[in-house]
Amino acid sequence: MSFRIHFTRTAATDLEETIDYIDHVLFNPDASEHLLEQLEKELLNLAEFPKSHACTEEPFLAEQGIRFVTVKNYLLFYTIDTENQAVYIIRFLYGKRDWINVLKTGFSIL
Repeated sequence: MSFRIHFTRTAATDLEETIDYIDHVLFNPDASEHLLEQLEKELLNLAEFPKSHACTEEPFLAEQGIRFVTVKNYLLFYTIDTENQAVYIIRFLYGKRDWINVLKTGFSIL
């Protein structure tokens, strides 16, 4: 059975800002298109196999059940709600960013 994928507002904003930056600052719409294609593949995979990726190694975040998958140079962070058959995408961050502190600051999965 497939899980439903839900983006939080924060994750949706992360993605919009990323695509906007690649398109309008880096002037590379091909790169943003490839990123979106890879993201779509990963989301389809998550819908079928949400537990296929590990939790973060950071203890607090792991305790919250935050998992991640790499999408090109970005990290897609998510949690799983097995009772409701849902995957919640909580952030989409550049991989070299200080993502531990970003995730810990103002932590909320919804």
